[in-house]
Amino acid sequence: MDQCRKSDPRLYNGLSSEQLDRLADKYGISYLVVEQGQLPRVPELHDLGWSTALEPVNALQNVVLHKTG
Repeated sequence: MDQCRKSDPRLYNGLSSEQLDRLADKYGISYLVVEQGQLPRVPELHDLGWSTALEPVNALQNVVLHKTG
């Protein structure tokens, strides 16, 4: 989690989908914003039980994912 506190996005972006999923589970996070540069990981997150809650709605092209349970 210390990686996510720094202002350098490469640390966060360097985490695997599995690591993000484990961190979300550990800290009770049920929503995740995936930015445009990370969109290729969305299918992996879907495989880990995340579902798309919101498709891109503006120029940012962010996707909001949700996981229950």
